[in-house]
This record gives sequence, C-alpha cells and structure tokens, in this order.
Amino acid sequence: MERLHTRQAAVAKPKPFVTAVKSQPGSGRREDWLSKGDYGRVPGYLVERQLQLAEQMAEEQAQREAACIPEGMRLLPEEERLETLSILACSRAETEAKLRALPFVLKTESKRQLKVDLEAELEEICRSQNLLKHEGVLVTL
Repeated sequence: MERLHTRQAAVAKPKPFVTAVKSQPGSGRREDWLSKGDYGRVPGYLVERQLQLAEQMAEEQAQREAACIPEGMRLLPEEERLETLSILACSRAETEAKLRALPFVLKTESKRQLKVDLEAELEEICRSQNLLKHEGVLVTL
C-alpha cells in the first residue's frame, strides 16, 4: 500500500493551465495593459509598412493606366477637364442668348445663315460637353 501511495505522489496531477497562469503573480492583469500609454496604438513599423504598400499599389495602378493609354494620346488632367467644361458652359449660354435674340421671322439670308451658324456652334458645344463630362478623357498630343 505504501508503494502505491508513493507512486501516486510521484505522478502528481498537473494543475489546469488557466488556474496555473492566473495564480502567477503579476501575469495577465488586464489593468496593467490598459494603463500603458501606447495601449491600442498601431506600432510605427506597421504604419510605415502600410504606407509602403499604399505607395507600391499607387505606382502599380499608374503603370496599368499608362499601359492602357494609346500612343500619341494623353490623359486630360481633372482640373483642365473641369475648367474646359466651365468655359463650354459659358459659351453655350452666350450662344443660346444670341439665338434667343434673333427675330422669330428671318427675312434676310444673312439672318438665316446666322441662325444656322449659331445652331451648328451650339451643337458642337453640346458634343464637346458630352465628351468631357466623363472622367478619364484622352486627348491627342
């Protein structure tokens, strides 16, 4: 019987892991982690890596876009496209005002020709506006 008792003592039951860790002093206390000044912040090396990846992705995107542009053409910058659209809007308003200023009945050939010219100009302006209203406009060099 003594042998059996010593054998049981030699093979002691291990403590469950969670209770063993909790019983160690100073380990796993949530308050210690929450009181740190940098708790919850993203480490600097991860921020740098994210910036590197973003730059790399932007560079790859620019290369893909450049490959899609045919030779002899270029992508119209957004500011230039918007500026051109505003100029076209002003020009359209002026042309429409000139058309409205014409008399209803056109008796002379010069007035009829003026009306045809103004309508052609207005149509050209509308076509140009339709081309430029989309992003990513390609223009010849």
